[in-house]
Amino acid sequence: MKTIIFRWFIILIIIITLLSSVMIINALIQNNTEEKSRILLENSRLFEGILDTNDGTDYESIFDPLLNGGHFIELRLTLLNENGQVLYDSDRNYMEMELHKDREEIIAALEGKVASASRFSMTLRQHMIYVAIPYNSMIHDIAVIRTAYPMSSIYYFTDYMIRYAFVFILLGSILALIATFKINNALQEPLSKVSYSMKRILKGFYGDKIYYEKNDSIGDLVLNFNELSDYMNAKMTHLINIGNNLESILSSLLTSVIVLDKSKRIVYCNKNAESFLDTPYEQALNRPFVELIRNYELNRFIEKFFATAKENFIEIAFEDTLFRFTLNFIEGTFNEYKEGVVLVINDVTEIRKLEKMRRDFVANVTHELKTPLTSIKGFIEVLKEKEDLDVPTRLKFLDIVDIETDRLTVLINDLLFLSEIENNRGQPSLFDMQDTLSEVMTIMEPIASNKKIKMRAHCDEKIIVNGDRNRFKQMLINLIDNSIKFCNINGLVEINACVENHKICISVIDNGIGIEQKHLDRLFERFYRTDKSRSRNEGGTGLGLAIVKHIVNNFEGTIEVESEINKGTKFTIRLPLKPE
Repeated sequence: MKTIIFRWFIILIIIITLLSSVMIINALIQNNTEEKSRILLENSRLFEGILDTNDGTDYESIFDPLLNGGHFIELRLTLLNENGQVLYDSDRNYMEMELHKDREEIIAALEGKVASASRFSMTLRQHMIYVAIPYNSMIHDIAVIRTAYPMSSIYYFTDYMIRYAFVFILLGSILALIATFKINNALQEPLSKVSYSMKRILKGFYGDKIYYEKNDSIGDLVLNFNELSDYMNAKMTHLINIGNNLESILSSLLTSVIVLDKSKRIVYCNKNAESFLDTPYEQALNRPFVELIRNYELNRFIEKFFATAKENFIEIAFEDTLFRFTLNFIEGTFNEYKEGVVLVINDVTEIRKLEKMRRDFVANVTHELKTPLTSIKGFIEVLKEKEDLDVPTRLKFLDIVDIETDRLTVLINDLLFLSEIENNRGQPSLFDMQDTLSEVMTIMEPIASNKKIKMRAHCDEKIIVNGDRNRFKQMLINLIDNSIKFCNINGLVEINACVENHKICISVIDNGIGIEQKHLDRLFERFYRTDKSRSRNEGGTGLGLAIVKHIVNNFEGTIEVESEINKGTKFTIRLPLKPE
């Protein structure tokens, strides 16, 4: 900007200097011309008076001594009759001169006017200024008195004056340039600071201030700039904080959020959406959504929503994962993408799985409760209707009712216990693993003996468990009971407990009938049975392993199962080793 201002000042000074020079030259020439014309007119009147006082016609003897005497330097006198014939000329032989009737000043004088003219004289070969006046006399045959003066003298004087004028103009220009330079610097310093600070603001450095003490227009500009800088700093800090908070919130969401403009191009996506798109944000930006996700059903859903704004959600399975896609138009007046949409993507696989488990659980509970109740109700009706039944038959029916009642009681107790362990972690305490396992073995020994199954247990010394001891015992009892049920006669059930990699490792191993691989993933679901008829015959409720799973979760542990048909099953529990 400094260069531009200085350049324009120089151009302006040059133009003013040239215009001033031309005007001065023209003024000097015009002024000298007018002055010479006035002098020539006075001389013409003088010569007119001389003619009036002389009767002779020997004009050479009258005017030559006068014109050559040094009083009329470079002055030329010409006398002409009414026909334009030269009767006398002070610079040339008038006898040899041509008629001057066509000269403009002569024409005007012959018409009775005083006239002047300037032109190049072919006779004297130089530029001359002429003044002609009419002359009437009864004595002389003269009609026009013309005086002339060479323009060279005027030009010489003008050149002389121009030199002085040029010197003054040059000095004035130099002074003007110096003043311009000073003024330019005085203006440029605060303006440069403003420009520099503006560039810093554009780069994100807000809050810069300029110090300028003068109370003038530039001072007002600087003051306004400082106020604007403070406002921008506060505003941008606020906006950056809002943006950072919003970005942090969106990045922390487990939900994928994608913003599409009206052309269905991606203008924003959060971190979780990058995983869904399988593309980093920088590469996904401004790319069509259909280019990244080539799913006909999803893209058709988006197209339809843009067209009708109806049916704003859909669930689509991608391989083994079920996603719920929800679309909403962006609301608000002050936003860049008010004609775009927000696409929210939720993984609902587990939710739908849990919903299915809940439905199955309700159906299974209904079925499990209905079976013994139906049996109990049927036998009670038989006993009521047939009073003449013999005692053995009646007792047999009552035994069945008693068995079904016990089965129903066990089922309800298991459901209540399962609900209890889901809602609280029990009463944690420190207990010895070895003592607890010995108690469990004592409880399960009679059951194993009835099926002629051997049990063998090993536990490292001084394994201290932190948790609810009764629930821990129930976990072991359920696992061992499950192994006994599905173990053949003369089979073996082993229980081992040790510490591995800072974790308590408990394994329950049997050499029973085993479990098919297709059942292993659902083994810990409520009421799930691999062999329904055998489970019921063994008196199982289908909740034993579900209870085990929940107790393990309460202990913040994990449980794994390995099995092979006709070779046996191994359950492995790993619990964190907590300090005493």
